[in-house]
Amino acid sequence: MSVALPTELNFSLPASLPDNKSYEIRTQPTNGASFASTATSGGSVIQMSLPLLQRSFYESDTMYLTGRITMVNSLAVGAQNATGIGLNPGGIYGLFSRMTVRAANGNTLDDIQNPGYIANLLLKSGITFAERTALANVLLLGNGQLLPNLGMVVNLDGVAGSGTVLDFSMPMIGLLNMTKYLPAYGTELIIEFTLAPGNAFAPVVNGNAATITSVTVTNLELVSQVLEFSPSAFAMVQAQYPEKIVIKSETYSFGSTSIAGGTVGTVDIPFNIRVNSLKRLFAIFSPGDVVEGVGYGGVCPNAQGIQFISNGVQYPQRAVQCARPAEAYAQWLKAFGGLYSAEKAGQFTLSGFRRASTAYVSGVYAAYSAASAAATVDKLTAALPNMWYFALDLEALSNHKDAMYNGINTTGSSANYIRVDIATALAAVPHTVSYFSCHDILLNIDLVTGIVSTVV
Repeated sequence: MSVALPTELNFSLPASLPDNKSYEIRTQPTNGASFASTATSGGSVIQMSLPLLQRSFYESDTMYLTGRITMVNSLAVGAQNATGIGLNPGGIYGLFSRMTVRAANGNTLDDIQNPGYIANLLLKSGITFAERTALANVLLLGNGQLLPNLGMVVNLDGVAGSGTVLDFSMPMIGLLNMTKYLPAYGTELIIEFTLAPGNAFAPVVNGNAATITSVTVTNLELVSQVLEFSPSAFAMVQAQYPEKIVIKSETYSFGSTSIAGGTVGTVDIPFNIRVNSLKRLFAIFSPGDVVEGVGYGGVCPNAQGIQFISNGVQYPQRAVQCARPAEAYAQWLKAFGGLYSAEKAGQFTLSGFRRASTAYVSGVYAAYSAASAAATVDKLTAALPNMWYFALDLEALSNHKDAMYNGINTTGSSANYIRVDIATALAAVPHTVSYFSCHDILLNIDLVTGIVSTVV
């Protein structure tokens, strides 16, 4: 048996960082100062730049987009149950329909569609209700458990921070959410944020036929800490990596399809995402009238079982037994490495997770909560949570998620699909299936040519 001293008896001094300085950089949009969407139309693109800096690195874990939202709607501010507007559960991420990272030459490095959908899932797993309340200050999340699957309720009279002017600070997801520092001396990077329609950002609006008129975003800045080395200190980095730097990160790709209302039996959903290392698979089943909006409200599709099939191999070998919600939730926890960790306790309520298209398992699942009629004044009261989401861990080594490549390769097969065994006919409305991959991505920075590319 080996013998070692505890860390409390290790009196070695820590190594010092080479000569450097650290400062904060703020950049504004390169294509305007004000960007707006209407109730049903988004599409405005905000372009931000990470400029080329000498001998410097962006400290990736300090990077965020900050700004101010001004909402205009058909109701004056008032009490929550009369004039309240419920943002989607993705909070500020749901303001955007797309986030794209490009190199200076136009090469697309990362492209996440519907980032609010995936951010909602990550936040559901990653933070508790107490943390969600505090993060309402920056992410516009719900600030209580009364409406656990909606974001902040705004348009309220006399409630600080919950009027129609909302400030936010949004950390990055996808490629730029990396553990390594991002070299700033290789090339300029362009980040584009595409606005979603107002009704997608704020799906629940109280009042008779009330709607969002417009959502305007101003005061935008991309903020990051920068670490700049002296010439002699930077020479140490260049000696280590004279020609190329490769950074491993992870990102998400999106696909969707629709299942007709009343469907029963086995349904194979084509999985049209091709990646080298598929680590986790997510699926959101949304009835067309789900209260939180399609892609945010999720229900069990009356499934006896769900599994992923790639090139004839089934994952898992026996389908996840979705008629037993505890089994489906255990698979969710496993996908996030949280089966034996209190850090992934999340914010799923018992009644919220046990929602299905219909109450197909008596005494276990309840039917989903649909959006209230347009003539209903108080729509928030009926906004019961629909938070059944499907996640599947596809890594061979569950405890080495960051250190090794051990996901499924879907690039060499056209036969990738999600198999859903629907035990009882779905409710009589179309169900949108939104699915995501979580996969490894390599960022290649050629320091000689300045060309930046990615491998997925």
